Amino acid sequence: MKLFRRSSPADKSLRQAPPPSVPRLARYYQLPRRHKLDLSCYPARSADSVAPSIHDLSLTHNILANGNNFANESKCKVLDIDLAVPDHPVGSLRDISGDPEMLAFTEYRLCELTRNYQGFEQCKSYLIRASLDTRTDESSFVTLKPAKDTSFGLQMSLSKDITQGLLSTLRVSPQFCSFMLGEPDYWSPLKIHTRKKDGSVGRTEFICQHPRYAIRQRQEPCSVWLAHDIGTSTTTYIITPGENEDWVERARSRMSDYFIRSRDDPRQAVAEVHDPFLLQSVLCHENLVQVKTLIAKLRRQLYDVLDIVGEYSKEPFDRKSLKDMTEQLHVVSQDADSFYSSAEMGFMVIDQTLRARNELCESVGSSSTFTASNVCDALDHLAESLKSWQRWLRSYKSRKDTAMNLVFNLVTQQDAETSTRIARDTKDDSASMKIIAVLTMIFLPATAVSGFFSMAFFSVDDQGVFISSVMAWLFAATTVPLTILIFMSWLFWYSIMDIVQGKPLPSSKAPGEV
Repeated sequence: MKLFRRSSPADKSLRQAPPPSVPRLARYYQLPRRHKLDLSCYPARSADSVAPSIHDLSLTHNILANGNNFANESKCKVLDIDLAVPDHPVGSLRDISGDPEMLAFTEYRLCELTRNYQGFEQCKSYLIRASLDTRTDESSFVTLKPAKDTSFGLQMSLSKDITQGLLSTLRVSPQFCSFMLGEPDYWSPLKIHTRKKDGSVGRTEFICQHPRYAIRQRQEPCSVWLAHDIGTSTTTYIITPGENEDWVERARSRMSDYFIRSRDDPRQAVAEVHDPFLLQSVLCHENLVQVKTLIAKLRRQLYDVLDIVGEYSKEPFDRKSLKDMTEQLHVVSQDADSFYSSAEMGFMVIDQTLRARNELCESVGSSSTFTASNVCDALDHLAESLKSWQRWLRSYKSRKDTAMNLVFNLVTQQDAETSTRIARDTKDDSASMKIIAVLTMIFLPATAVSGFFSMAFFSVDDQGVFISSVMAWLFAATTVPLTILIFMSWLFWYSIMDIVQGKPLPSSKAPGEV
């Protein structure tokens, strides 16, 4: 019987799913399209480290052709280190703001460093930090900031023309172009050698992207491009971290402590300051240092939940606290998985850095100053530290799984006890209902018969003759409609309760639905 027509049942007590708390870059990521290649500009002409097997020049050209990836005016910081006197390195940190100043620096300083001329023996190294922020903030060292209509959801504060000139002048590998603009990279770091005609290595490039341990709070990746020219002993870095990336700022500050000094400073430089991979090792170290706080927070959350689970095992408490425990264990599990994957990525970055450095040491031979540095030992230590962290993370996950299983078993036992108690009470109620039913079966026939014969429609005269009144039909005419009315009222009330409770009615099912 169809009493009401409902569109779809809905439980108003359930809230809608909230939006993501972090604006994921993956939501805006789209694979760039291939563009018609311009053979007169970068990367077709200027990059001498092109590997046709892995570099799509048309795709790179399309990324660089998107003007929204770049700012209208350039802004960056440059750390310039002069090692003309090997034992007394002198560095300077300068802010470059505006295209004219950046163009003057590119034409004067970068062309000088990349020009190969007779007698060039100074070892110079500098850090170029491309500020990818459209805000005018002289004191901040930000590099990547979310922006619309860009290739990867981030914008670089260098202008398009300056970027083209910088990439061309420094002969940057096309592999780095998309990373520089904020594309997340889940591939292996790249080391590529440019060889001379005699087969010897003349130049080495290393490209990597450091893992994002705090990916819940930070989406912008930190990419590194390193190039070392053996002939001129020149090391060049381009580092593009995210906005307000503290660990990159600490690495820059440490490099400033090493190199920004005067000529008359009595401190002697050690072999490490000549190592092309010194800055990369500092970045790896600072990236791991920032994880200490995150790991400590994870450990504290896990131990707090374990304490609550221990108390719950002694004496169960309300289900709301149990729900909170389960949610906290789920968060711990997600963070542990994320840290573990990032640690594996970090280990791969350090391992590839070690390989690239060892290959460079073999190419330059023992005559170079930096081959005696302890950067290799430091990288080995960082790699072993990552393995140690992975062991602890596995231990945390194992403890979390144990706690989750214990909570599940305790809840199962509690539910089983509750079900047993309900079944016992139901059994007692059933026994009572049986007694009532037996009593009803005993007395109902006698009650019905006595009521039937006590009606005024029937009587017995003095001679014992049974007399039926002509109005006896009123009994049926009243009883039958009243019975139908009561039955219809019951059906109506039952339907109303189904609607209130959100249960689907048989009449509301779609055609063909079982």
